[in-house]
Amino acid sequence: MGQKVNPSGFRLIIDKNKNSLWFEKISNYSLALKEDSLIRTFFHKRIKDKNIYKINLKRNISQKFIYITISTIIPKKSIESTIELKRFYIELKKILKRYTSIKLTFIKTTYPKLKPKLFLNFIEKQIKNRIAFYRITQQLLKQLPNKILKGIKIQIAGRLNGIEKARTQWYLIGQLPLHTLKANIKYFKKSIYTKFGVIGIKIWILKKIKINN
Repeated sequence: MGQKVNPSGFRLIIDKNKNSLWFEKISNYSLALKEDSLIRTFFHKRIKDKNIYKINLKRNISQKFIYITISTIIPKKSIESTIELKRFYIELKKILKRYTSIKLTFIKTTYPKLKPKLFLNFIEKQIKNRIAFYRITQQLLKQLPNKILKGIKIQIAGRLNGIEKARTQWYLIGQLPLHTLKANIKYFKKSIYTKFGVIGIKIWILKKIKINN
């Protein structure tokens, strides 16, 4: 019987880009973990979740510094114009009382349609507009940069197009070696709530070159 493994978790041992990087004493470990959760929840509420690709946290416990880097599809200037950064820092200091310095950086992510989470946001918007899944995938796949993309797989399950019986469909283009740890595969899954029920989507993306953002 085959075992299902999350491709991102499967590659943690060789993936150098950690979303959270810090070392804490055992007595304060649960507190640091709670702070991580509060920070991510805070940003997802203040900035639209669909615009955020990744939140990276880096701490220096001895010097009481914390570095927060947010990758979004929104340019940095537009974020600074819509959000009062001073008020932003004040609210963060209430959550992170034990830190003397907080550094916040916004980065505009490159190639948003090669990021599984952002790619699924595009699909979700089209599905809620009741556009056929086959048509959605054909349109999006034509827009992907072939010079960077090596392989992509999209799987969808549920009552597609409002049919009575649920079914599963998937599309695979190019190569996708799931058992190769060195393969730069990005994975994300999401549940979409529609009028006809819940539709689950999974996406795997393999890139030829490594993109940091």
